[in-house]
Amino acid sequence: MDPISRHEELVNSHLEQNNRDAAVKLLFEMIVQCARGKDFARAEALRARLIEIDDLALTEIIESAEIIEEEKSQAVDTAHRSVWADLYDRLSPGEGTAFYHALTKEVREAMQTIFNQGEQHPKLYLIDRGELALLWRDGPREIVLRRLGQGEIAPADGFFTESICTVSLVTLSRSELAVLDREALNAWERDYPAIEGKLREFCARVHDTPSLLKQKGVDRRGHNRKMISGNAAVQLFSGSWKPVAKPFRGDVADISRGGVAFMVNISDRKTVRALLGRNVGFTVTIPGVQPKVKLTKKGFIVAISHVPFEGYCLHVKFDELLEPREMEEIWVLPDRERPTL
Repeated sequence: MDPISRHEELVNSHLEQNNRDAAVKLLFEMIVQCARGKDFARAEALRARLIEIDDLALTEIIESAEIIEEEKSQAVDTAHRSVWADLYDRLSPGEGTAFYHALTKEVREAMQTIFNQGEQHPKLYLIDRGELALLWRDGPREIVLRRLGQGEIAPADGFFTESICTVSLVTLSRSELAVLDREALNAWERDYPAIEGKLREFCARVHDTPSLLKQKGVDRRGHNRKMISGNAAVQLFSGSWKPVAKPFRGDVADISRGGVAFMVNISDRKTVRALLGRNVGFTVTIPGVQPKVKLTKKGFIVAISHVPFEGYCLHVKFDELLEPREMEEIWVLPDRERPTL
């Protein structure tokens, strides 16, 4: 029998002898032991027993709750350090401690903007959990430059230099972030001057906005677009390619070897923005020609543009380029009269 179980028997013995104070004292000691041993389920169960035995033992009830929460917080901190082991390995023990205690924790729900393109925002974001997207706004269009997840870092452009943000950062799911304010760099100048250089090196290794913009520019201009009329049956998928929500339809606007754009009957901007960065599977059907052209593909939504008087257009990048045979079938189709989006 483990010590906690033996102590539980002793608690019962105290209660049988009407010694409630001794039972409360022992239960409190057991709760502390379990919490510090990271056995939170058992600590919570023992605290419920404590309340059941004496709901007026407010000192023990309140203090035990605080201890459990403190130990839970430290357990989360351990998980954080595990996620960021590569970064902390670059820092000395003193630097690592200073860095960690300068962080603040934020929890953001899906589709919240962390920082906006064109704004000053001198913070550094470490993603402990969740999925986010770096967006570049080009007029009415929002283009996903890159999706970020656990263990990735997102520095706003104003963190290391006095500049405005050239991109925006938006949550795609509920996200837990560890945030460092630029003021910390000033505070470390005397005692830990090497931290800034190490952070710059780490960020440059995983995050290069100019390269992302250049790459996206090449991607967008790399394939000629064909304006066609057709129907798209679209299914959203999770990151693990499990169906999400019901399928919906769209009207094809144009197509290239690398992707497709289609109009959707969604009027609410907040709703349509929630589609950014999502995996999709779809079937495009081009009616009115014989033989009928039908394409079934997978990809993800990289941009959204607003077309005045018509609604929103979703721009999808294919996971795989269209085959030459498929392109031949499409390129012989008549052009659509409406101008490209």
